[in-house]
Amino acid sequence: MQEMSTSKKKSKTDGKVKTTKEQEFEQAYDALLNLLNGIDAMIYVTRPETGEIMFINDQMRKHYGLEGDLVGQLCYKVLQEGMDERCVFCPCHRLDADPQSVVVWEEHSTLTKRIYRNVDRYIDWLGGKKAHVQYSIDISDFMRTQESLKKLTFELQKALNEAEEANRVNNAFLSRILHLEAETAKVFVDGLTNIYNRRYFDENMERLLKTFSRSGGVLCLMMIDIDFFKKFNDTYGHSAGDDCLKIVADALSKNIPRNDDFVARYGGEEFVVVLPNTDEKGAHIVADRLLACIRECAIPHKQNDVADYITVSIGVTVGKVSHKHVAGDFIKRADDMLYKAKQSGRNRYCFEALL
Repeated sequence: MQEMSTSKKKSKTDGKVKTTKEQEFEQAYDALLNLLNGIDAMIYVTRPETGEIMFINDQMRKHYGLEGDLVGQLCYKVLQEGMDERCVFCPCHRLDADPQSVVVWEEHSTLTKRIYRNVDRYIDWLGGKKAHVQYSIDISDFMRTQESLKKLTFELQKALNEAEEANRVNNAFLSRILHLEAETAKVFVDGLTNIYNRRYFDENMERLLKTFSRSGGVLCLMMIDIDFFKKFNDTYGHSAGDDCLKIVADALSKNIPRNDDFVARYGGEEFVVVLPNTDEKGAHIVADRLLACIRECAIPHKQNDVADYITVSIGVTVGKVSHKHVAGDFIKRADDMLYKAKQSGRNRYCFEALL
């Protein structure tokens, strides 16, 4: 907590005399707690030595159905079922060994019977007290997707800005929140291209299929492969190959039409594009645009058998989702069409509907 200037001014509240410094401290403290209560994540703070709760935000209270004043109660009795002593899996055991570390782990709650991804570390809490803080996200239904991550980033940045306006209360603590959020986001981001990775694709395909099987929605899937990429690496080197993958990923990301659409790196030089609620006509339009945007990148490739620059081949499928469909059905059909596009001369797309 930033130290505030001492003042001899005093005010009376409920018969108690408070200095201006005390009033400013209380206002800054209330502002910080209000910000943490507004963040779309479950957050609680405990005393590491005892497990006593120092703060628990409204999101976590609502999720666990907690009521009343919980400050001073033991976290393992409040947040677990049938626990009379500290949990053997408590991350404080690992943090005690390395107080500067960050622990990311998954928990099967005995109280809610749900699964959470937790991010834990030690911080300097208000007043200089050492505290254990945990950020928890319910991942039971794989519902934490792109929009939730964007929203969390926005809320954390907003919290930081508002904290600076409130006499820059505890800037070091809030900056750590941003760091922890970034660590969580890395789970779904490809380290080279900075777009979504295979894990994000797998989890969100399952979520979309589950949702669309109830509503009867239409889903479009594209499998994209860079033509003769091995020859490119052999000719220009792997560093140039990495640069090529980054340019292609950026071009694909900028040319998908809507916020619900996304592109992910499937592996190697392969990418996938997922277009929810896109019919056959829309799929053809997007596929043509993606072919064109890669050509317009004009990345030289003298070993490409179909052009003097980088090109891609695309396999496209569209299907109305029903309860009988699994992700593998869309992937296989799109992959078959990708193979057909390559056999037909590359630098093109092939389409077949999934019935």
